[in-house]
Amino acid sequence: MVVALALCAILQQEIIARTAQHRVPKVPSASKAASHPTPRPTAKATRTDTTATTPLAQVRATVLKEQGEAARRAFGVRDLPQPDVHFTRIDDAKGWAFGTSAIPPPAGMAAAPEPSLFLARRSGATWRVALAGAEGFVALVRQAPATVIPADERPFLERYSQAASAGHGVATGMTLPWGTGQSWTMRPATGVDTLQFSGGDGRVLAPAAGRVYRFCTRTEGQSMLLLIHASGLASEYYQMADVAGVAEGALVQEGSYLGRTGTDRPCGDSVPASGPPAVDFALFDGAGPLPLEGIQIGGWTLHAAGDRVWADRSGLQVSVGNPLLNFGIPRVSPSPASRTPSASPSPRSTDTH
Repeated sequence: MVVALALCAILQQEIIARTAQHRVPKVPSASKAASHPTPRPTAKATRTDTTATTPLAQVRATVLKEQGEAARRAFGVRDLPQPDVHFTRIDDAKGWAFGTSAIPPPAGMAAAPEPSLFLARRSGATWRVALAGAEGFVALVRQAPATVIPADERPFLERYSQAASAGHGVATGMTLPWGTGQSWTMRPATGVDTLQFSGGDGRVLAPAAGRVYRFCTRTEGQSMLLLIHASGLASEYYQMADVAGVAEGALVQEGSYLGRTGTDRPCGDSVPASGPPAVDFALFDGAGPLPLEGIQIGGWTLHAAGDRVWADRSGLQVSVGNPLLNFGIPRVSPSPASRTPSASPSPRSTDTH
């Protein structure tokens, strides 16, 4: 009996020792650990930033650097919201990106944003960013692959950017942005270079053929539009509803539907506009918004003196608050360049007249 109990105790100890041995993980020797290191996750698997594929930070920094001071003067503030960046096209394999950016007004301010077009090219881990109207933009447009800037868009973007240094005549070769023969009410907007129109059937139409670019895209049917025309001038439309779902960069013809007059202001945290549905309208070249003085559009010549804005046609004057009849496009060539170029985009005033 005693011998049997002793044998059982010895067998139990052997079982416990073997079990413990199986539970202890084996530690490789120093030589084996060196020759077979533990694999690390690749950079692709662990990278959390998108700097290499999306130059968001670089675009925002460039916009604030080059347009920030103009926006501060326009909005009357020191601290600006982050620019709203919209990437129209990105070719990650070739390292190019094209899109639009807008510095929105501060929350609650009824003002138009400060828009810009940008083109970016990757070089190593950094991006070179150029804004339309600034040095280097046209060169990048000419170098960009067709996947980012299609060939038929290049002339429009080049002329728009070069207009900053070449100037433009006051004859726009455009109709007013609604149906010919209709009268809409002309009102002052939030700046000496912007007008607001309302009335008629509410349909906002392209005043001449041009290519469409969007800003502050949030939801379907809402955005600010910039229509770049063959001359290099651009027309801007803000506060519209039911914005047309035209592809970015697409060519639209004179009279094409762009949207309807509205009250929404989708850039930033702006409150809806008061008053009847309307559209904010301004003209641009690469240097920024064009002053209204001397602009010929829709058969009228616009004038601005101090706080007063009016339209003139052969001695007939129409001041803001009154209906303006759209006579269409005068079939004459734009006059020679007469605008004095500016070194930086003109600031928009937020004074309401």
